[in-house]
Amino acid sequence: MFRNKYLDYSELTQQLAAWVKAHPQFVKVTSIGKSAEGRDIPLLVIGRDPESRRPAIWVDGNMHATELCGSSVALAIAEDVIAAHGGANPRGLPKHMADTLRESLFYIVPR
Repeated sequence: MFRNKYLDYSELTQQLAAWVKAHPQFVKVTSIGKSAEGRDIPLLVIGRDPESRRPAIWVDGNMHATELCGSSVALAIAEDVIAAHGGANPRGLPKHMADTLRESLFYIVPR
């Protein structure tokens, strides 16, 4: 859905919950705080065994209220990384690049 329109907060949280439900072995959602409106600021963590030390990637989307496309880009990155962790090869990446995605830990704040 996020590839066709900008998501409101409810739609965004539904998308994150759907990924957690579909991939609980390597997708988690927590909160890094509250917005000025009192809503949770979700942190999507993608990777097996998130407590182990390894390379990590931080993605911020929608840093400012009017920069809506950043949220969609962050979600698109998350979707591709989830696909890679699930065994797919997103975008036909060379094997060593897909393996690097699987070996890394991703922290994504979509909004």
